[in-house]
Amino acid sequence: MADIKSPTGGQPYTILTEPLTSADVDVEGNISGVIVVGLGELIKWDLEEFLDAISERLCGSDLLMGVEYSIVGFDDDEKELHLKVAGNTKMVFDADYDDEMGDTDENNPDD
Repeated sequence: MADIKSPTGGQPYTILTEPLTSADVDVEGNISGVIVVGLGELIKWDLEEFLDAISERLCGSDLLMGVEYSIVGFDDDEKELHLKVAGNTKMVFDADYDDEMGDTDENNPDD
């Protein structure tokens, strides 16, 4: 992780260099962190692709629910935005959630 002083005068923040894990989730299943998105990537993606990509960068899965994001900084030289991303990981890390939804091996022949 890299510590960055906000170019906009906001709070310093740390950019994730790898996705967070279940150890980083709060008791409600929520997670947040700052990720990097290149401007070239933004131009290519539609909204769903964007949300999937920022979810994957935050927690390694596109199953993050209730995704929220905000710009906290930028790197003008690299043409990158620094986004604080947050969401709920119940579908990502909670094995009980699959059971509640009926997604078990006997109910899902593709597993």
